[in-house]
Amino acid sequence: MPNLFYVHGTKNLFVNDGNQDCRHEVFADNKKNREEGMFMVFRKYFPNVTNIYRFIWNGNLTDRDRKLAAQSLSGLMNKDDIVVAHSHGGNVVLEALSLRYLCDAKAYLFATPVMEKFNSKELFEKYEIFEYYSHDDRVQTTCAIVGGIADFSGGRTTCLGLRSYPHNLPGRAREISHGGYFRPHLDMATADAFEEAFIGHR
Repeated sequence: MPNLFYVHGTKNLFVNDGNQDCRHEVFADNKKNREEGMFMVFRKYFPNVTNIYRFIWNGNLTDRDRKLAAQSLSGLMNKDDIVVAHSHGGNVVLEALSLRYLCDAKAYLFATPVMEKFNSKELFEKYEIFEYYSHDDRVQTTCAIVGGIADFSGGRTTCLGLRSYPHNLPGRAREISHGGYFRPHLDMATADAFEEAFIGHR
């Protein structure tokens, strides 16, 4: 039976405890932040998973930290596991999938500014990788145009999601909104954003 891992993005609240090691813990709803309701959504749309884990890494935007996190995540995953990631956590996932072949693994990436090193159809044809984006997410709409957050150590990012995701397969990338409005970056990591996405992609 597969497990599900949720991978946070950069400088997440859960890593501000002085612990720089990667670790995973059983996921439980936290009513004090935007993760409220996520566990119930995961259980609703992935009822066959055995365990739901939060994968915690230090959230630093460096090549070294991303690779260390990817190595740790890759070592935890089995061939049929499911991983849901937000923001740069998606690049951690793509790095992990490129390190070790996990034949039936599935990935759901939310608001991930995909790094150019992963912008190849080979990786996206090897796995079922779904991507979700928003035109009001400035991390994605500006990262390929200006420097700053785009210049991750180890490689630039691309915002191909806003140009039809040519690196991905048809039907595996789409825009999601809420109440008629496009979502900003942090709103892409909420229970209702996940539910909207999972209704169409499972």
